Amino acid sequence: PSNGGGHTDSTQRRSVEVISMSAALATSAEGGRRSGPSGNIPVMAQAFTPPPKALPGKAPPAKAPPAKAPPPAYVAAKPAVQSTTPQLTGEQADQAELPEHIKETGTTVLVKGLHRRATANTLRASLDGIGLGGKFDLIYVPMDVRRGAEKCVARGIAVINFRSHEAAVQFQDAAPQFRLRGVWARVQGAQDTIQEFYDKVQERDLAAYADPSCRPWRFGEAGVEGQPIPPPPSAGAS
Repeated sequence: PSNGGGHTDSTQRRSVEVISMSAALATSAEGGRRSGPSGNIPVMAQAFTPPPKALPGKAPPAKAPPAKAPPPAYVAAKPAVQSTTPQLTGEQADQAELPEHIKETGTTVLVKGLHRRATANTLRASLDGIGLGGKFDLIYVPMDVRRGAEKCVARGIAVINFRSHEAAVQFQDAAPQFRLRGVWARVQGAQDTIQEFYDKVQERDLAAYADPSCRPWRFGEAGVEGQPIPPPPSAGAS
């Protein structure tokens, strides 16, 4: 009986140990499930889970393209700075470049806008009509020479030399009333204007300048009648 009782005790102890070990393993497995990232897969199993394999004959899913950078914000162009300097026309620019002594003491005026039929005598009558009679000593109506015709055609401009700066300014102020423009001439004075005329005469046009209307005219203080200057050398007398 004693031997039988000892064997029974030993068998019982081994059964208790097996049950205790099974309970411990069950508890350990349950703890692993709770501590895993997914909540139902043991930590050890997750660490060794292989990546999903592509099915045969199918390409792996393409990666999403990287997001494009947003376009730069629209920047409105800065408005152009408006210049406060007035723009000068060609004629105004020419006048602005003249020497100051011409603007302050000049007596010779270039007239623009004349009729093609204008002559020195028709201009003289107009000057008398605005109170400038006797205040000028030279009128020159430049002409274009028609080759072969031996005659001159007015170019629509004239040069007038006044006896004083004040008279020249008076004419410039009155000119717009007659749809004319009066500006300072670059060559000043009656004598220099006459010399410029002679210098520009070409040999082939000498016959045309035999016509008195093609030459500058001098006027006395009375301003009633004028006389053309002598013709260029070699041209016939008037």
